[in-house]
Amino acid sequence: MADSTRLERAMAIYVASVQDGAPPEATIAAHPELADLLNALFASTDQPPGEAPGRQFGDYTIERELGRGGMGVVYAARQRSLQRLVALKVLAPEVASNATQIARLRREALTLARLDHPHVVKVFDVGETDGNHWLAMELIDGESFDQLLSRLRDSGGHRGDSLRVAVNAIAEVAAALEHVHQAGVLHRDVKPSNILLRRDQHALLSDFGLARDDSTPTVTRAGSITGTPHYMSPEHLLGASALLPASDVFSLGAALYEALTLHKPFDGASTDVVLSKILGYDPPDPRRLNRALPADLAAIVLKAIEKDPRQRYATARDLHADLRAFLELRSVTARPPSTWQRLRRYARREPLRAALATLLLLAVALGGLLLLQMPAVRRAELAQREETYEEAIARGDLARQARDRSVADAAFAQAQALFPDRREPLLWRLLTVMETGSPVEALGQLEAQVGNDSGDEGLERLRCVLWRQTGAVKEAEQLEQKLGAPTTPNAMTFTAASLLLRGGPGDFVRAGQLMSMAVRMTKQPRLFLYACWAGIAPAEQQQECASAILSHWPNSGIALQQAALCLRDLAPERAFELQRRAIEGTDDLGSHPHYFLAKFALRAGRKVEAVTAAKASLSEDVLADTYRANLIETILHELDPPTAEAELQAWLAREPDNAEALQLRMRRLTRADQFAAARTDAERALRAKPGDVEIEAMLGRLQWRTGDVALAEATLRRVLSLAPEHTEAHKSMVACLAAQNKTAEVLVELRRRIANVATDNEAPLKLASALHRSGGPDELRAALDVIVELDYRLQGKDAKVLELRATIHGALGEAAAAEVCRRRIK
Repeated sequence: MADSTRLERAMAIYVASVQDGAPPEATIAAHPELADLLNALFASTDQPPGEAPGRQFGDYTIERELGRGGMGVVYAARQRSLQRLVALKVLAPEVASNATQIARLRREALTLARLDHPHVVKVFDVGETDGNHWLAMELIDGESFDQLLSRLRDSGGHRGDSLRVAVNAIAEVAAALEHVHQAGVLHRDVKPSNILLRRDQHALLSDFGLARDDSTPTVTRAGSITGTPHYMSPEHLLGASALLPASDVFSLGAALYEALTLHKPFDGASTDVVLSKILGYDPPDPRRLNRALPADLAAIVLKAIEKDPRQRYATARDLHADLRAFLELRSVTARPPSTWQRLRRYARREPLRAALATLLLLAVALGGLLLLQMPAVRRAELAQREETYEEAIARGDLARQARDRSVADAAFAQAQALFPDRREPLLWRLLTVMETGSPVEALGQLEAQVGNDSGDEGLERLRCVLWRQTGAVKEAEQLEQKLGAPTTPNAMTFTAASLLLRGGPGDFVRAGQLMSMAVRMTKQPRLFLYACWAGIAPAEQQQECASAILSHWPNSGIALQQAALCLRDLAPERAFELQRRAIEGTDDLGSHPHYFLAKFALRAGRKVEAVTAAKASLSEDVLADTYRANLIETILHELDPPTAEAELQAWLAREPDNAEALQLRMRRLTRADQFAAARTDAERALRAKPGDVEIEAMLGRLQWRTGDVALAEATLRRVLSLAPEHTEAHKSMVACLAAQNKTAEVLVELRRRIANVATDNEAPLKLASALHRSGGPDELRAALDVIVELDYRLQGKDAKVLELRATIHGALGEAAAAEVCRRRIK
């Protein structure tokens, strides 16, 4: 007799078969004891599409089918009373006759109603119409996570930032799972198809049909197993009576493994094979399947799918913390399994082969003892050369950033002499030529020295950049397609530098991601890579970076300066002392050591030392124009105004058309409300430095201030087309549009600003306020979506955000939700 246990098992096998694309006949043949149920389930997928558009279920009208499975069909439907689109899940007729499945649908609604998290799909309603049971949920405009993974498989693997997108999605689901577990709920069916991705690539956890809620009665019979085999934890498969959150963590870890490698961790020709692998076999190391995978990420996923729950992440919060640490370049707690752990597991599974492996290991150990007899002098000499090489490369890069070509050339030449076979010094020297000379000159030198194919990934990526800048776009695109995504630390570092130079939408974030990978992929710590990482790492990672630099290179002047740069905001007094030690210890710190000393002194509150160092820098350092302007404006203007005025006047006398000097005077005039004179300087600076988005953005603001509103709008639109992440240009554009009473365009601009400036918390608040003032149902719902996302980002700590959220809930008639927000303010 087909009891609920047989039905549940048949459904699990059916779903797994559909996901794997296995032929129905093969699946049925492999499970003859369930043939009657499997035949019925596969037959249901051959039926014509479900309800026709226009069919009504209560307050909902079907518009189109979104997908179907063994349980039923999901439609896009319109809720007539609120005129909004929802996802309507309708049980299939053959399933709706089963009281257990009806109870599960209602339990899913009750469970979701208790959850309030930006990464959990929201439920709106549950009901029954003419014997059809349905559930109305939030409609996600995007795709499922398994659809993303399928696309990546079809396209040949991860490209661009797809790996980071996947890891970030799993991290968001881990945060959602922690909220679910804190509410006393276990999901029990976490898998890629139950993770949905919005168009903005944020993830949501869905389908709580198999969830266990401690607050409501269970509908699973004792001894039965629910879930999808590929992603079930060992304790879940063994029918543990009391599953812990670590079981959901295992399932999410299996989804993470698949996301990283595009292979399921436990796979096989039949369900029985899959179950046996989950219980008795470890999956391949993910780095064997994806050799570009960072070691920390591999350690995280292997810890998440440990068979013993005690060795696994105990909570989804712990998994989320490690994933966020990886994404933000911080240390993770996970460590890869030791050789001893792997041998123990292997010995339990394959005792005879393990014995042979032990003999081989002993042989390798004896060989290692022989290698240790290498002369210590050779090792020390090589280590010294490496340290000198790293200092030279780092010093050259500092000079490159300061546009000091002669110092950079000398440093890179020194590095090349130490290791003539390495291509890295040539790469950075040619990049310096490109930046301080011309792309034509750099391309000529590249072709003269390495020909048409250098054999080095970094140099070939430089060739692409140079081809593009010299008009050979087609050739550059062909080579870029051949190269694919960067795979070596050197190529990643150069690509990050190229992105920072380009400065387009998302380039800074992408550069940080690449440097994260580069630092983690190197076998030995490199000062140059740490220096590059320090320049773009988030503030919370700077302490870690400084500690690593001082630990590895305690006596290097360049290293002391780089550590000081890391600590300039976190520990300014310490940064000042490190920089002073660096200057006292060496004369070879690059082009602007006193400039850094002045900046660190100012942050440490040492005003006298700051002025002294600023004057020394202006007279002794080889300064880029931006550094000179910064010293005059941020130190001397505040602490020694007469000297600041004298330095600026002397600078303009020497170089009357210098763009940086003109911008400096322009800012001073703007602060004094002398907008017309400031606009004249902005126009003059733009003629000296055409195409500079910073100058043009300021010019647009000054055009608005002097009454040329239409001209200002055109200028700012041009700026934002070139630099979509320019926050000040966005602000000026909103003010400019508001001055022309273009209310609808103000809303569009605020949305564009939110999309392009991820760290901007002001724009979402302004947009939600504007939508709330509009007052329509759609606008109120849109305002709520915006303010809920902002509230989550700010961790519920902003009173203004909470007050506006409460007001919007009230306008929507959601009095209980409004009261919850107001209580949180207190």
